[in-house]
Amino acid sequence: MEALERYFTANPAQQKADLKATAAFAKTTRENLELAVSTVARCKREQRTNRDLREDADTALAEKLAVGRKVLAATLPEKDARWLDFRADVPGDLSRPEGVEGVRWEAGLPGHITVRWNAAVRGESYVVQAQVAGADEVFRNVATVREAFADVGLTPGAAVKIRVLARNASGPGVPSVEVAATVPALQAVA
Repeated sequence: MEALERYFTANPAQQKADLKATAAFAKTTRENLELAVSTVARCKREQRTNRDLREDADTALAEKLAVGRKVLAATLPEKDARWLDFRADVPGDLSRPEGVEGVRWEAGLPGHITVRWNAAVRGESYVVQAQVAGADEVFRNVATVREAFADVGLTPGAAVKIRVLARNASGPGVPSVEVAATVPALQAVA
């Protein structure tokens, strides 16, 4: 765009206003592109900062929870039902997790959706699976997380089915009910 701007500035007779082939249009387009690149870079920096802050908070919480689990482990027998007052499972219960319920999604950045669900009893981690209409014959794993949410990157504009299953040391639970979603598409630049 900068080269076009220089060319049309040096050769004003070559400009075609009806085709938007002018120095002014090239300048405006260049400035808009520079602003877009700058905005994307700023958003990426903010996203990295927020991710780092979340990871630091997660680490601090995990450390506090580990101390709490040690205190509980020293206090409660392994198969005591009172564990359920403090967590979603009983440590001595080696059965698989219950099914995930309440799966829902919301649009994120272009090409991303945020999937949320209710934590499953005995679930230690979760696998988010997607099936893209017209592309996938079966569900495929797109995220594995410990929290009851995940940011999932998929093909922009795609119609997908999403489901979630909980896992623990005994294996996976049954998949949740499927929910249909449409992945936000990239917006056209005007």
